[in-house]
Amino acid sequence: MLATSAETPPKSDQYLFEVKWDGIRALIALDEGALTIRTRNMVNVTDRFPELLVPEQAFRATSALFDAEIVCLDSAGKPQFKDAIRRVQQTSPSAIKRAQGAFPVVCYVFDCLYLDGRSIVQEPLERRRAWTADAIKPNSPYRFSEAMEDGEALFAASRAMGLEGIMAKERSSTYMPGQRTSRWVKIKTRNTTECLIIGYTQGRGRRQSGFGALHLAQRNGTGLRYVGKVGTGLDDATAKELYARLKSLQPIKRPVKEKPLDDATSTWVQPKLMCEVQYSSWTKAGMLREPVFLSPRPDLDEVNA
Repeated sequence: MLATSAETPPKSDQYLFEVKWDGIRALIALDEGALTIRTRNMVNVTDRFPELLVPEQAFRATSALFDAEIVCLDSAGKPQFKDAIRRVQQTSPSAIKRAQGAFPVVCYVFDCLYLDGRSIVQEPLERRRAWTADAIKPNSPYRFSEAMEDGEALFAASRAMGLEGIMAKERSSTYMPGQRTSRWVKIKTRNTTECLIIGYTQGRGRRQSGFGALHLAQRNGTGLRYVGKVGTGLDDATAKELYARLKSLQPIKRPVKEKPLDDATSTWVQPKLMCEVQYSSWTKAGMLREPVFLSPRPDLDEVNA
């Protein structure tokens, strides 16, 4: 279930408000003592989070499907998104073990779709939340995501602490798998968006051996809409790793109808890799204004595209 966006919290007592945890969205499946963890795109990442594979320690249930966010916290308890991305990128046993030691995770559970033999997606949010809270044991890597009734106060606190934002959810809302609905609303403290990387320009100067800027697009129905390019915000290590992944993709013809000025000197690739970008606003033409690269989003990569 996905949320729509708003600039301010709704002023209604029909909503509950939660912190928008800045991590990896995950579905946690529990089945007779076995745990499976999948990303929003249904990629199985169970083996990448060994510290979360503690079903008996964590749950008062024999079977369940939880909606959650896997988060890395710093010493002050603030989510560190880039650390969570580092965790999900590791695939070899040795790399997973090293990352677990350097960037341990916790998992904030905020909803439940199935519990002990029956689907509960048609139950109202408040009832699902009560059952979810009851199903989670204390003193484990799993934590119930608490809710508040004062959205404005939570949003102000979130902004003051430099958090990503908050979620507003209608108390009576049912769970609508795969749908983006106004019954869930995300209110961010900064403008960010997720984009497909569809190509790149050749690097110059310090970046001569890599790319200069990334061409970005977003899904528009069954097609793609060009939203601009981004070249700032990338550190050398991220740029090098990302360039290697881009070089492994098959070159294609420009996948968008819009023709950038540097089209002839650009390399266009299969639209499979996702990233998150911060921006100041959208132009009237639907382009990102002042985009800054924040992070790759391997949890959202379109692996089957």
